[in-house]
Amino acid sequence: MFMCLYVLALIIGGCNGAEDLASKCGTVVQKVIPCLEFATGKAPTPKKECCDAANSIKATDPECLCYIIQQTHKGSPESKSMGIQEDKLLQLPTVCHVNGANISDCPSKFNFPFFYR
Repeated sequence: MFMCLYVLALIIGGCNGAEDLASKCGTVVQKVIPCLEFATGKAPTPKKECCDAANSIKATDPECLCYIIQQTHKGSPESKSMGIQEDKLLQLPTVCHVNGANISDCPSKFNFPFFYR
C-alpha cells in the first residue's frame, strides 16, 4: 500500500513547470487509491469508493483530475510502471457519473499548456 501511495505521489508531482499544481494535487493521492484496480484494468468497473473519490475531487479540486490524466497522457514513468491505462482514466467520469467533468474543458478552465491534440 505504501508503494502505491509513493508511486501515485510521483505521478502527481512529476510535471516540470507546474510545481504549484503538483503540490496542490499531491494532497489527493490517498483519495484515488480505490481507483487503482480499475485504472490498471484489473477490475471491469470501479469500486464505489473510487467513484466517491472522483466526485469529491471534482467538487473540491477539479484541476487535479485534469492533472492526473495529463501526467498519464504524457507517459510519466510512474504511471507506466504501475500499469495505469489512460483509456481507463478517461472512462471514470462516465462510469462514475461525475457531473460536469469534461476532459475538453481542461485546457481552457485550468490553463493547461498541452493536453489532447
